[in-house]
Amino acid sequence: MEETPLFLAEAAMYCELSLQEMWNTIPKERCFDLHAGGSKLRVISRGTWNHDAGPDFLNAKIEIDGKIISGHVE
Repeated sequence: MEETPLFLAEAAMYCELSLQEMWNTIPKERCFDLHAGGSKLRVISRGTWNHDAGPDFLNAKIEIDGKIISGHVE
């Protein structure tokens, strides 16, 4: 199995950190229109940013078309 070149691994880490930072700045109760299927998504709670291994955010809560979903966000 080949190892990923260091510059690609660093780029992937930078990209993931950028996504984490964007998720962490979403205001609570923010609503989004999902273009796939016309659904509505509301961020009730972003959860707690997990800086350790595992999911990026713990105990988040979102609502999709009236159904509330709780769990971790990766």
